[in-house]
Amino acid sequence: MIQVKTFNTFWQYMKDQVTGVSKAKTVADESELTKYIKEIADKEVFLIAVIPSSDTDFVNLDNKKEDDNCVVYILKKSNVSDMTDADLLNDRSDTQDMITILKKKLFDMSCDCESQDPNIKLTRTLVPSFHTDPEYNYLGCNGWSISFKWKTNAYNNAF
Repeated sequence: MIQVKTFNTFWQYMKDQVTGVSKAKTVADESELTKYIKEIADKEVFLIAVIPSSDTDFVNLDNKKEDDNCVVYILKKSNVSDMTDADLLNDRSDTQDMITILKKKLFDMSCDCESQDPNIKLTRTLVPSFHTDPEYNYLGCNGWSISFKWKTNAYNNAF
């Protein structure tokens, strides 16, 4: 399982890799996210990383791993009642570009076997297979989410 402080630091780093994303926050659940969104300015774009759940898999006593199930959002705070169809389409397009940049960056980092940067080293255990969903009026925001798995070495995680 990825240590929560390491996970938070990583997403703070990733926020700076995507132009247009102003803030990043790690949350445990939707109620924590709802509270955070109240502090966000209208039309602000932000990244949310949900602390992953994990599933332990023991092949045998010497081989254990965990699959950390990650969900990350890039959202724009929006008031859909004030938006035209063109505004909504533009917001969807802009945040889609951002989530695509994030996915590409994660993929590229996961393939980098040479770098000693701790953020890149962390992504070497990421399974770069992303599921992407549009988010419409999710807690007053529009944007996109991705879900994917991170493989870690179970209880004695060195991250």
